[in-house]
Amino acid sequence: MIARDVDVRLVSRMSGLLNARLASVPLMEVNKHDLPVDAGSSCILDFGEKNILITVQHVPKNGGDWRVLVRQSKVDNRSEQFRPGGFNYLSALNLKKKLKRTDIEFAYVAVPKSLRPTDQIGDEPEMLEAGTPKLILPGEYTQPTADGRYSFYGLTKWEIDDKFRVQIEQSYEDGLTYVGTDKFLHTFRRAEKYFEYATYKGCSGTPIMNQDGKLVSLLIEGTDDKRGFVGINLATVWSALLIEAGRFG
Repeated sequence: MIARDVDVRLVSRMSGLLNARLASVPLMEVNKHDLPVDAGSSCILDFGEKNILITVQHVPKNGGDWRVLVRQSKVDNRSEQFRPGGFNYLSALNLKKKLKRTDIEFAYVAVPKSLRPTDQIGDEPEMLEAGTPKLILPGEYTQPTADGRYSFYGLTKWEIDDKFRVQIEQSYEDGLTYVGTDKFLHTFRRAEKYFEYATYKGCSGTPIMNQDGKLVSLLIEGTDDKRGFVGINLATVWSALLIEAGRFG
């Protein structure tokens, strides 16, 4: 019975990793030599006639040359990339503070229906073959609940080695619990404290998924105590996506 329970947990973890991994679409900022200088994450939603890529604002807001990593060549280390164009950003007005404007950690842009990034990073060939298409998620979200379990995946620590090859690591979190919501932000907690924020550098904007493989949030940052993560409350920004997709009202 114990062995079977362990097997069930292992299968559940692998399933969660696979789902979170395929839902996460890497973004990269490149310099004039097309070499990555910064990284983030995103996901793509299907709203019928339109697909919309969503991420968090601080990823593309610096105005750099941000691109979607579509696929990577295993032979010459070259990559196919897609420039999504200008992102849309949202702000909130506080009428009680002389119309003070506050940026919302959310960014989005419509992308072609033909854009289908592939998953090629990793060392688990028995679980995922190189070139597996990324998931295009349904144009919907689910609010987190106290009894749910949540996960996210992203590519981190993008570095160029002495042969100008891109070196990337993977970061995966599962078993997160939902703590609560404060206006635009959800907070999730892990069982143990993590060591450093750099472990997750590049995960900003990656989808936070529940145990049923449904989108609940986008990762923004870690909490000050290094025991949790903050994500966008999608309910507060969803109407902007419906307007972009022509489905509002």
